Amino acid sequence: MSIEEIKAREQAATPGPWEDAVTDVWLGDRHIAEVYAGLDADFIAHARTDIPELIAEVEWLTAENATLKAAKDEINRYNIDCTNQCDKLLIENATLKKALEAEKKDCCELCKNIAVGHGVDTFCSHCPKQHGVQQAQQTHETQEAEK
Repeated sequence: MSIEEIKAREQAATPGPWEDAVTDVWLGDRHIAEVYAGLDADFIAHARTDIPELIAEVEWLTAENATLKAAKDEINRYNIDCTNQCDKLLIENATLKKALEAEKKDCCELCKNIAVGHGVDTFCSHCPKQHGVQQAQQTHETQEAEK
């Protein structure tokens, strides 16, 4: 059974609430039995009010489930994007670290002496890795002019 089939039957039924009943059995003018459906009658009597509530709950849960699935899918796409971006940044970081080490090795001796003398880890404008340290530039240019 599908929810849609149950819903169609529910909407076609007469309005409730229904009630259970005792049925008397007569043979002519003689009463021979009372038929009482008991728990089955109680179930049937409550079906008219229970079924609409159950259908509404199932519909709400189905809609909520769809919303949560869509949110989960969006989060998964975002996480994949973040992971891909992180991987790219890690590769770029490693590449830049290698390039920086190579640049430091290529730095001129004068620049290294200036940087060490001033207690800084930067280099003058003559080095491949330019940091624009004015004091180092001026010292280097003064020493070059004295030669």
